[in-house]
This record gives sequence, structure tokens and C-alpha cells, in this order.
Amino acid sequence: MLLRVRSKMGTWRVEGVEPGTTIKALRSRILSEHGVSPHPSQIFSLDPAGKRVMDDEQTVKSFNLQHGDLVHLAIREEDCAHEAGKKIAADGSIVNKTHLEASRVKGFRPGMMSLRSMKMHWTLTDFVELDAQFEYKIKAQKNETPWCTKAIMEPICGNDFQSYMRRVGFNQCRMGYLYGQFTEAKEAKVEVLYEPPQESTHEGFELLEDPRAEKVEALAAALGLVRVGWIFAHPPREEGFVFSGLEVVQAAMGQLEAANGVKETPFVTVRVSLAPVEKAGGEEGKEGGKEEVATVAHFDAFQVSLQCMEMVAEGAIEPGREPGAMLVNESFTAIVEGKPAPMVDVNFFLVNVPVGSAESSLLTHRFPKANRLDELPSAAAMAAQLGEAGKAGWRFIDLMSDFHLLLFLTDFLDMEEVAVLCRSVREKETVPLGAGHVDLLRAIAGME
Repeated sequence: MLLRVRSKMGTWRVEGVEPGTTIKALRSRILSEHGVSPHPSQIFSLDPAGKRVMDDEQTVKSFNLQHGDLVHLAIREEDCAHEAGKKIAADGSIVNKTHLEASRVKGFRPGMMSLRSMKMHWTLTDFVELDAQFEYKIKAQKNETPWCTKAIMEPICGNDFQSYMRRVGFNQCRMGYLYGQFTEAKEAKVEVLYEPPQESTHEGFELLEDPRAEKVEALAAALGLVRVGWIFAHPPREEGFVFSGLEVVQAAMGQLEAANGVKETPFVTVRVSLAPVEKAGGEEGKEGGKEEVATVAHFDAFQVSLQCMEMVAEGAIEPGREPGAMLVNESFTAIVEGKPAPMVDVNFFLVNVPVGSAESSLLTHRFPKANRLDELPSAAAMAAQLGEAGKAGWRFIDLMSDFHLLLFLTDFLDMEEVAVLCRSVREKETVPLGAGHVDLLRAIAGME
């Protein structure tokens, strides 16, 4: 197969790669072919940030790499056969130029090496092909057909999320992961919403380390669910300001992970915002000389384009200071309406997705949610919920079929035990809870 390898020296096409080739062997071949000195810091990764490291002893096949896929290789500038040159410092001393300083003058592009440092002989075709790898012609995606035919929200989950936002006054951003199934019709059907630990501000959110992350994924898998998207809410914004740069990156990274590369995927992004409904009429609607405006939480869904996914994966765009715009990395060129542009409006990357709703037949949604300021999962809350069994038609198994209650139980039971409970949740009518499990759950809740 053919693989593309991106480094400071540009993008190399590596042909004839066998699926059984180890990452170590692949690196040795590339370094030899391009005259780069070996160094322990030269690691392969699946992402430009170097977070998804590819282990030396694993094979190309183990990473599910396909023909034409792109991987990243970290190369230090001192390992490359080139001379950066000298400069006179402020104190009069002569020092080496940094790679970036040298590349601004003679580099193929800012932040890159010179053409001569990459190879000795170039043809016009070589140069045009290399330059094209760093140029993107941006076109609007608004009327394009999304790969996700519909985002089907679980109404109780959605309402609970927007209710929490109202309790904090919609004065901060917040996000959550959506778990459910992808249907044959390429719909993203949401069953549950999980909000990881995060620092929320008026401008955005920062995800914190989540000690429950592995448990959340294992629990979702035990229930037959996968991550189908993510959701975010934000304070009121200026008209036309739909996504921030950070939100575009989050959407693109979610799609890249779901598709395992720059490929089509139904993975969806759902946005929750406040929309005005009507103005209160007459004097009753006025307070301090201003009319009150009634609002309703509005749900809409989007995907980002393949072009956006590729540009994020390549590090060609990143969040900028300008609201609703992406900053173009100086090593790349973005052509917008026929002209190079230093920034790109995020609306060029967004594709609208229809939104629907359907109640879950698998789960209930009553238990307090983790990582919220005003909710606390507890044994008392568990006892109150399970204590409803036999009332208003509630069965014990139905009340226990709550993702957040099951997540709370992972603090007391190992995942094998929780998986047994999940099987009864999935197959309520055919795999009943054993009496021993009922007693165990009641004991954890302090109901005995």
C-alpha cells in the first residue's frame, strides 16, 4: 500500500508498504531514503499533535491504516541535513538562527526547510505537487448533503441538559458526549449524554482529566452503545456566530476519531442555544425601559466537511482570537473566494444536519448526573430511585436501567459485575435480574 508521512520536511509518499511492516522498520526506511539522522525522539503518531503515538513493535495493520492514509513523524531540525545559518544577537554575539527564522528567509514555506534541504534535484512537476499539498481552496459547505442523515436526540436527555444550562443562566459553555447507535440509514440515534469534568467559561470550555473515562466507555459498550457525537451549549452570541474555533476543532477531532481518519462518518455535533420566541406585549413586557424577550432552547446539528477534517488533522488551521474564524497556519495557504486568506470563517466548514427526537426504549434518565455543580450521585439518590419500584407502573429493572446510576455503581462493583447488570438492562424480558443482584443493589443503596 501507499502511505503519506508528514514531517517538518514536507509530506513523503511511501510506496510498497506491507501490512505486516513494523513501525520501527517503516521509520528506518524513511530516514534512510531521506537522509535524516536517527534519534530516539523521532516518533510516529496518528495525529499532528503527537498524542496518539504508534508503538515501534506494532505493525501497520494493527493501526488499521489503509492505502493513502496520512501519519505524522516528529523530526528535530538538527537531525536534518541543512544549515540554518548565523545571526547577530542583541548583545553582539553570533548565534545560530532557529529553524523558523531560517525558514522564513529561505524555507519552502514558513516553518519548513528549504527545497535544497529536502532533496537536491527538483522538476517543475515535483514543485507543483509539493506546493499543492499545502494549499486549500475553501468552498462553502452549507448546501452540501451531510453523511449523517439525522441526529435523533433522546428528548429527556436533551431537556435535562438545557435545563441545567438554564440553572446556570446560560452564562457559560458546556459540552457532553452522546452515546447511542448509528442506524442503517446513517442516523445518529442518541440514547444517553455524559458530561465529562470541565472548566466552563463564557467563551468556551476546557476538558479536565476524567478518572471515569475508561469506565464510561466500557459501560457504553456493555449496553451496546457507541459514541455517536457530542453536544455543546453556549451563552447568547452575535448573529452569524455559530461555532467558535475551538468547537470546530472538537467537531473535527470527533469525526476523525470516529472515522479513523479523513473519511465519511455519521458522527454528529449538536448545538444548544437560546432562541427568542416572542416579545412580551404592552407595558407588562417592559422592565426598565426594555422589552423582555422570551427564549427557548434550540437544538440544531452539524458536521464539518472532509476538507475541515483534513486541515485540522494536518495542523493547517487552528482557533484564532477572532470569534467564528479559524487561523491559517503560516506553512499553509487557504484560498477563499480566489484570494489567499489568513483566516477562514467557520461557516465555510459547516454542514447542516436535520434534527429529530425519539424516546429511549433502553434507558431511563432520573439519576443525578456526575460532574455537575448542583447534582451529586449518592447512595441516598439511588435508594430514592429504586424505592419507586412498584409505584406508578415502575419496575425495579426499569429504574435500574439508568446509565448514570450504572456509572455510579462502577465505584462499588467491578466492570464484569456491572456487565452482568447491563445484560439484564438490554434484555429486560428474557434475562431477569437475579435475586442476589437485587439484594446487592439494595445493600449498596442502604435500603436494608
